This record gives sequence, structure tokens and C-alpha cells, in this order.
Amino acid sequence: MHASWPLRIWVDEYDLSAALIERFLFEDGKERGRRWKLLKGVKRIEPMVYTTFNSKGDPLDGEGNQISKEDAAFLSATDQKNWVIRFITKQDALLFWRTWHRRPFPESLSQLPGEERLLHVDPLW
Repeated sequence: MHASWPLRIWVDEYDLSAALIERFLFEDGKERGRRWKLLKGVKRIEPMVYTTFNSKGDPLDGEGNQISKEDAAFLSATDQKNWVIRFITKQDALLFWRTWHRRPFPESLSQLPGEERLLHVDPLW
């Protein structure tokens, strides 16, 4: 059984911040009349900059060492291209994927008026 159902997200030629993703999820949930069921805590939304993980799911650097909390906090606080959103249920993850994959990212959030950018969503399981 999965502890969470992670999805990778990114927007064409645009870097996102964790705060922007939080706002997007909040606004979208409010508009739909139901909040997205995300994992609680720090790892609910995190940058996808790691390629390997230890048995506990902690990110490792290129040499196999656990990434420090300070480095992880810095990466989460900066704009990144790829992010992971962790949903509590498979149903919510699949609904988000079906709803948003290859759909225009809301212009009101992207700060790129007049330029349509697609949101991409890939399941990571």
C-alpha cells in the first residue's frame, strides 16, 4: 500500500514556486467545492530535483548521501521546473491528473498574461 500517491507537475517553459502551487491547489479546490486531499507536512509539495531515495523515502544527492534539511529547505524555497505533489488517495491523484494534464495553467497565476502555458502531470507510481 502506498503512503502517498505522488504526481510530477511542470509548466511549459516556466518555473514554479511551492507557494504558487499551494495557491493553485487552494484556488482550484475552492472553485470545485472540494479540497484536494494532500499528504500532511513538509513533503506534500516538494521540488523534484532528486534522482535517488533511501529506504525511508529521504532524498539522496548524486553521491548517495542524504540531503541536509537546510539544502532541502533552500530547494523548496526557490522556483523550480519540476515539482512533486503527494496525494493521500489514488482517486484524488487520478482526478487531478485527468483534470489538469496538458491543460492551460491559469493565466491569473502564471504572471505571463496572454501566453498560454500547459500544465503537465505525470503519475510517479
